[in-house]
Amino acid sequence: MMNSKFIEHDEDVVILAKSEYDELQKELARLQAKVKLFSVMEASTSKVFNGGSDMSYDTFKQKVGWQS
Repeated sequence: MMNSKFIEHDEDVVILAKSEYDELQKELARLQAKVKLFSVMEASTSKVFNGGSDMSYDTFKQKVGWQS
C-alpha cells in the first residue's frame, strides 16, 4: 500500500513511488472490470425478468422485491 510519508493531507498533489502507482493502476483496472461485469449482469438479468426487453433499474428492483 502507499507509504504514508508521501501523503500530504489536504493537498492536491500526492507523490507516489513507481511501484505504488503501478499497484493503484492495477487496482483501478480490476475495479473497472468489476463495474463492466456488473453492468452486463444487470442488463441481462433485467431482460430475463422483463420477458426479453429492456427495463429501467428501478423497475427491475421493484420486480425482484428490492424496492417497494
